Amino acid sequence: MMSKIYVYFWIDGDSFDPEKFNNSLTSSLRGSICQRRKSTNGQNSQLVSFWKSKINDLKTDCPEDELVELLKQYETEIMDVIKDDKNRVIAEIVAEYNEPSHVRGYYFSPEAIDFLSKLKVGVDIDVYCEE
Repeated sequence: MMSKIYVYFWIDGDSFDPEKFNNSLTSSLRGSICQRRKSTNGQNSQLVSFWKSKINDLKTDCPEDELVELLKQYETEIMDVIKDDKNRVIAEIVAEYNEPSHVRGYYFSPEAIDFLSKLKVGVDIDVYCEE
């Protein structure tokens, strides 16, 4: 298996309506509405909905830059979403490596960090390695 790295982001929040958000986007930017169990005090409770962008396979060797470019396509919409402090936007880099020697570090430029901060985007990087 070859190494695979992809990027996407998701949005959730107590007052966030993922279906309304998705329908407000142009068709090329629409993602999917997903559900997961919300955990409260260690107990799984109700199903909550969230919005997830399309998952983008890398076109370059810089997932950090591609993640920022993906978010730039949604900048106006994200700025609207974050007006409510209860909403959150989480950007994801998921890396699946087939060999430990292929695992690499990630670097966000100061400009990228400023942009992510402006949009109040959290970043989650998941790295998996098969031996």
